[in-house]
Amino acid sequence: MKSIPAVYEDGVFKPTQPVDLPDRCQVDIEVHVRPEGGFTGDNDNGDTEQPHAMGPNAKEFDPSASPIEERIVEIMGDVPPEVWDQVPADLSAQVDHYLYGTPKR
Repeated sequence: MKSIPAVYEDGVFKPTQPVDLPDRCQVDIEVHVRPEGGFTGDNDNGDTEQPHAMGPNAKEFDPSASPIEERIVEIMGDVPPEVWDQVPADLSAQVDHYLYGTPKR
């Protein structure tokens, strides 16, 4: 896989160096957000793969934090029963339909 450094600006990904691709060719983009002043090119091992970057508001791992499933149960407990009654029974199977309006499968 070829890695092309780019900047996202005004709704467009703009390469930060020349790109050897035919005009208007279609590509698949996998986005890895770099910390400010992050990735500069080669790693020590010669690999140009970008290291995993955490977002600007990311926090360091806290081993004393409660497991996420406990936090989810806590949040779900705050939802009134009448709201749960409005959740469609097929929500997990038809999530694209409910989020994006795609036809039901």
